[in-house]
Amino acid sequence: MNRLIHFSMDRRYCTDRSGQVMGQWTLWRVFIAAVILCLLLSVINQLLSRAELTDSLGTIFLSEILLVLIASPYFSSRALADRFRDASSDEFLVFSRIRPEGALGAAAMKSQVPLICFVVLSASVFAIFDKSSSDVSTTVLLPYHAALLATVFSSALIGMLGWRIFCNEIHAVQFAYAVSLLMVGGVFLLSPLDRYIGTLTIAGRISIIPVFLSINPLIAVCQLLEIDIFRAPNLYELTPLPSYLYVYPKWYTVCAVQVLVGFCCLLVVSRLGFVNDIGKEKA
Repeated sequence: MNRLIHFSMDRRYCTDRSGQVMGQWTLWRVFIAAVILCLLLSVINQLLSRAELTDSLGTIFLSEILLVLIASPYFSSRALADRFRDASSDEFLVFSRIRPEGALGAAAMKSQVPLICFVVLSASVFAIFDKSSSDVSTTVLLPYHAALLATVFSSALIGMLGWRIFCNEIHAVQFAYAVSLLMVGGVFLLSPLDRYIGTLTIAGRISIIPVFLSINPLIAVCQLLEIDIFRAPNLYELTPLPSYLYVYPKWYTVCAVQVLVGFCCLLVVSRLGFVNDIGKEKA
């Protein structure tokens, strides 16, 4: 029994304490979070504006997606860290590897409520007051918000997976950022592939470019606003894409891929369970 109690107190392992996720969002913390998100959004928007990849509205929309990729994993991993902190050995005993992960996924998604409210509200405000948005209809704004929600979903569950692997919110965020960099910046890895294999195809027939474009959440914005981002002056020579004929995937394809990524993360967590080898430790 002493061995089990010591095992339950190890921060590398996960136990549960419900009712902590939404309780942490006091009015003051919501205000501070909103201020920090505004600052992050402003910095990202300024950096993208200097890159001159697209017009002001496209820059804002791309900035919103990048903000989600940065903030969402932190919110989910932080919420799970609070939920699983200071559990007793009695609570630890009730969990097993086969316990459903629905409550864990729900906790991760509940933590995203402030972020979802912020990005939806800020995107709507920018779209209303930005001069370049006069020609943008609801047929663009609604799919764009769907792309935002899909990105929130995948990023939150990637953060949950990172937290389940490391049981440490810092490492979980680092893991999520690494995955996001691969999704967003993976297209830049095509340059060495093109250099060494001579063609970006499988068996000389199937192009791998659509795969890299479909996993990139920014591509949904590019397709909706008809932005050929990889042929922009500042990115033209950084990828081999301008040398190939390709079509940007539809926004709903990108959203579907993001949702699939999220469900895959949830599936992996359900296979891992809450703890490792609990049966062996109990024995």
